[in-house]
Amino acid sequence: MQGSIERVTAVVNGEMPDRAPLFDLLRNDAVIEHFTGRPLTVEQARESVYGAYAPAIDATRPTVKLPTDEATVILDDGREQRHYRWTSWTQHKEYRDSDAYEAEKRIEIEASDPAAWNDLRQADLDQTLQWIENEKEMLGDLVEAGIDGLNPIEVLAGMDVAEIHRRYPHLFMCGGIDVSQLLPFGSPSEVRDAVKRAIDDAGGRIMIGSSTELNNEVPLENFRAMREAVLEAQY
Repeated sequence: MQGSIERVTAVVNGEMPDRAPLFDLLRNDAVIEHFTGRPLTVEQARESVYGAYAPAIDATRPTVKLPTDEATVILDDGREQRHYRWTSWTQHKEYRDSDAYEAEKRIEIEASDPAAWNDLRQADLDQTLQWIENEKEMLGDLVEAGIDGLNPIEVLAGMDVAEIHRRYPHLFMCGGIDVSQLLPFGSPSEVRDAVKRAIDDAGGRIMIGSSTELNNEVPLENFRAMREAVLEAQY
């Protein structure tokens, strides 16, 4: 039986672990409370959030977030910035009309180097057009550049675990379980099926988790279904 570090290291190094590692960002009150056994409050958020990772999953990104009190802040330019428990939202800047928008942008350009500004805009445009034209070849270019893995795997965006593994069997993948529809709204049995399919399709080259982060919309029973399906699928 391997531990989390050995399991993750095996996948990264192209070796076969004892099972697929669980990889996710925990931003879900019910899940954190389930694995710590106590209510999640802002006052003891750091202890609870960090304390939930070890018993719940094997690995995460370095951007662990803590819940905060909900509040509204007024920025210097008058816009609202709203802080929710796990996220924040900043009001878009509004202009009286297109002339007002143009006037402000001209001030920004004149305050900088106009030639450099135009060169940057043209470079961004050229790069965007190139990406659109060569979209299907982008993964191949990334692999040729030397990447070792892909994170996240967004299945509803057309990223297919089986196809990626077939084309690039050395790549490891992270994610693969849709969190926009399946995890928040699907049944536990549907989640289990998706996990088993991803594990089979990846041939040992995947760390299973949500396609971005385990947000507060995901029911505890669905996270438990994902986790249990991973634990049961020994290689």
